[in-house]
Amino acid sequence: FFYTGGYDKRVCRVSVDGTVVNQYKGHDKAVNSLVEFGGGTRLVSGSWDGTAKVWNVETEACEYTMPGHTHAVCVAILPNGEMVTGSQDKAIRFWQDGRLVRTIEGAHEDIVRAFTVIKQDPSAAHALPFAFLSASNDCHIKAWGLDGTQLGDYVDHTAFIFDVKASSVHVGRVFSGGDDKLLKVWDVRLTGEPAQQSILHAGTVWQVCELPNGDVVSCCEDGVVRVWTTHTHRMASEDERELQKKLAHDSAAEEMEKRATPAEFGDLRDVSEINSVRGSRVGQTGLFKEGNLVVAYQWTGSKWERIGEVVGKDKDQQPQGAGGSTISVGDRMYEGDQYFPAGQYDAIWPVEIGSGGSKARLPFRIGDNPLVVAEKFIAREGLGKQAVEQVASFIRQHAATLQPAPRAPPTQTQPTSAAPPSAAAASSAAPTSQAHKPMSNGTKPASKHTKHFPIQQGLIFKTSNVDAMHKKLVEFDEQLPEGHEGKMTDIEKVYLREAMARFKHAKFLDQEFRNCEMDLFFKKFPHWPLDKHFPVMDLWRAYSLHPQSTDMHKGSDEGWHLIVHAMKTAKADPNGNAGVFALRYMANLFHFPTNKYVMMRRRQQVLDGLADAELAASTNKNVRIAFATILCNYAELFQERPDPEGEQQLVSLIGEHLSNETDPESFYRSCVALGSCLVKDASLGPWCRDLEIGVSLTQKSSPFPASEQRCRDIAADILKLIPPP
Repeated sequence: FFYTGGYDKRVCRVSVDGTVVNQYKGHDKAVNSLVEFGGGTRLVSGSWDGTAKVWNVETEACEYTMPGHTHAVCVAILPNGEMVTGSQDKAIRFWQDGRLVRTIEGAHEDIVRAFTVIKQDPSAAHALPFAFLSASNDCHIKAWGLDGTQLGDYVDHTAFIFDVKASSVHVGRVFSGGDDKLLKVWDVRLTGEPAQQSILHAGTVWQVCELPNGDVVSCCEDGVVRVWTTHTHRMASEDERELQKKLAHDSAAEEMEKRATPAEFGDLRDVSEINSVRGSRVGQTGLFKEGNLVVAYQWTGSKWERIGEVVGKDKDQQPQGAGGSTISVGDRMYEGDQYFPAGQYDAIWPVEIGSGGSKARLPFRIGDNPLVVAEKFIAREGLGKQAVEQVASFIRQHAATLQPAPRAPPTQTQPTSAAPPSAAAASSAAPTSQAHKPMSNGTKPASKHTKHFPIQQGLIFKTSNVDAMHKKLVEFDEQLPEGHEGKMTDIEKVYLREAMARFKHAKFLDQEFRNCEMDLFFKKFPHWPLDKHFPVMDLWRAYSLHPQSTDMHKGSDEGWHLIVHAMKTAKADPNGNAGVFALRYMANLFHFPTNKYVMMRRRQQVLDGLADAELAASTNKNVRIAFATILCNYAELFQERPDPEGEQQLVSLIGEHLSNETDPESFYRSCVALGSCLVKDASLGPWCRDLEIGVSLTQKSSPFPASEQRCRDIAADILKLIPPP
């Protein structure tokens, strides 16, 4: 058996085949810590409700509750039978049979995150003097005796420590993981010494665990679980190890780029002096000049290892450092979204949202009203109004000591105009600001704006029939043979039912989907056969409008595997419902800035994937409308973030689509996308002429009935922007 706890406030005892044998209910908030004891007869749980509870494993009864903590409670069982708890109040408490025995106030200077009990070797001449370790957000791991005496302090992490585990195989060996993206290996017999080894990851290391054979498992923010070994015959291939190393180093370089500011580059050492500089700790990152480049290096304990260049996103607009090197203004440059315009800010803070550790970027300029900025932030992230004051307080606190960022040269601006009418099948996304939008260098704005274009807001497919979706998912699941990898278990059917209730909730955006539900959506259902895929794609489409969907696109692959799966589905069923909902899901990915940014970064692959003959010739008008909606959303994206190469690729794809178009709604949306590109950059006119797009516009708009006069009008407006042959 094993135990699980999570957002649903329950603790479950689960058999190896996935059957839930027992459930323990009583916590008011998420369960975050579990330990079995008493020879398997008892279980203690810690929760975000500020309590720890002891349960009878067989009867499921709560035998006693230990209150008095603040927020999340971590638990451990000591060798003498006492229980130890820690929480956000920084104290460590000792309990015996539900009775508080003693308290160490101020045991740490920040949240107590985790405990681990030290393995003792009875055959050793000298036992370790301490019984357990605690880890905290204060970056310290501390050793304690059974009486609460502090006997050691281990400092090497540079950010929050989220987990610590003592080895059961090697006496004195301890593993820890934290927000500095490092898995560290310690020998706690060496008091006061730094960690013996630091292994860089691509994101925060949330949890570590030792396997019975001595291998170590790390759970990383990028969604990957990795197993580490000292045995060469169990090591992954060299290519796989090099890929892991590259991902970690790329992430470290990106983090360094975000943190870098011009003031940090004034006195950088040249790389020729690197051998004369010794790092202060393993994992330390340092900057050195290599000619006209600024390069990040990491200290391994014996030498500096090159990570990568530190550069800005637009070298032409970056200030110049010593020696003429291009330097980054780091996370003070913001790419822009529908609430915060692109440009340079005095600070961009990573703000943790929710209890799962997800972070969102909050841009701020000195002089901004903290309350107004907070309201924009919670609107963008889909948070409740109750969070406004908390976010505003955060801004006031961090803005008090803020220094202005050096300003990059201003960009040209182009006024925007009203958005085109949206069709009933899709509703407009969040309101777009009326502020001027930046233009890329070298593009020439066309002077002709019409009532049809340029598009100013993306389009989404919002309407859902949740009951029908749920019914079809259950029906198709029942048709799967036993043993099929996509078939739901009984408990997963419960998860699905509870998830569907969240979709129907009046406050859908405030609902919180559980990991077990998302595993169903994105890990199990994709294994269903194609003829049963359309409700799965419809589910993805609906979920993509929830703020939590952005978490799927924050890992190392940015959720690219999901987009690839949707494109494959659309191509495999270009005339069916699976193709419709797959393309609608992709259109909805433009709704939130995080997901939209992935569609921008993967623009070439997405548009190449959509350039499919069968999709272009689909006989299903809903497929064609969804296809044209994606084109519209890319055109709107290019208004915000100019991409000349992408605009040419988009115009070419629009031309191919229009040459086969007979549906008036799809024709109109494709024309909105095309007209938006032409208004933004007049140099695309000759490109359209060479592609003979004008011929397609004339031929395809003429047969539409009088009720579709808008199609002829928009075609006429576009033809004015395309020079004659």
